[in-house]
Amino acid sequence: MKKILVLDDEPMFLDWIEDFSESLGFSVKFITSVNDAYEELNITKIDEYSALVLDLNVPVSTELEASIKQKEKVFQEFRGLFIAQQARTKGISGRKIIVYSVHDNAEVEEICKRLNVSYIPKGRAKVLKDKLQSILSSS
Repeated sequence: MKKILVLDDEPMFLDWIEDFSESLGFSVKFITSVNDAYEELNITKIDEYSALVLDLNVPVSTELEASIKQKEKVFQEFRGLFIAQQARTKGISGRKIIVYSVHDNAEVEEICKRLNVSYIPKGRAKVLKDKLQSILSSS
């Protein structure tokens, strides 16, 4: 079965992503912290996940916090960007990565453009669903 990685510290609000993805034949792995997502990226193959859906406001441990503090201030405020950058550095196609947040932030949007990943503000479930379907239909 093909897989989707979802990084969100409140996965209970994303049951619909799991239901929708499973209806298309994909399993969903929910991860709730930057550390767990970072670990997952380090142990998986580039093509293991068909899509990554990343929330920006997720907890991080002190070990990774030090690495994030060396980056631009926007990475410190929106820590999910660190995972998007790590995924791109690993070689995961930006087309497979969706970053979303309750914050509609121009700086975040600029970083997402630079990383060549999609940025969708929360509250736009239809936009997120359509983008996810677009990614999954070509997997």
